[in-house]
Amino acid sequence: MLPYLLRHYATFCDRMIVYDDKSDDGTPDLARSGGAEVRPYPFEGLDDIEFVGLANAVYMEARGQADWVIWVDADEFLYHPRGMLQRLAELKDAGITLPKVQGYGMIADAPPTTSGQIYDEINVGFKHDRYSKPCILNPTLSIRWEVGKHEIKVYDPSVTNTDDPLRLLHYRYLGREYHEARNARNYARISKQNIAYRLGYETAPGWQGEYSANWHEQKRAEAEVCV
Repeated sequence: MLPYLLRHYATFCDRMIVYDDKSDDGTPDLARSGGAEVRPYPFEGLDDIEFVGLANAVYMEARGQADWVIWVDADEFLYHPRGMLQRLAELKDAGITLPKVQGYGMIADAPPTTSGQIYDEINVGFKHDRYSKPCILNPTLSIRWEVGKHEIKVYDPSVTNTDDPLRLLHYRYLGREYHEARNARNYARISKQNIAYRLGYETAPGWQGEYSANWHEQKRAEAEVCV
């Protein structure tokens, strides 16, 4: 995902930061070659409570430096049909500080192979409200993401648009083999704290919430072009 992620966000972001969790597959060099700053992830393994604490602390670095902060996972692509630069300028001019986001589960039978943008090859998905995440905001706001970063508490007056949302394209459903291999890698690194609080349960072996019988075929049938 990383080359696609960097190619996409480089089209409208002035600065990109990648947190690397002791990877051994060349990720830091790849991220730097794509124009990103690389920082070491300060915790061990996948722990949602520690992760959200980091996010809530470091987003404030952007105050006075940037119009927007975007915090996404490596498979999440914030998109708008008219182009992100144009839409973000419109939102800024309208005084929006917490843009509305509509999530989409992008779906394909296999991971992408294009050397261009990921959505040039995989452009169909289904509306997925769980991924309508508050992942972009004006950094002057005082906020706290909840564990999982799917919900947010805002401690200042904020303004959200009611229509024409940004689209969060979530490239998770790229065939059963890819999906199960990804979940197995993640679950092998999940923290005891996550297990105790049942966080990250969707990566557990045998969990049938996704890719249960006929799930992929049903979602493919529901999918529409959303890019």
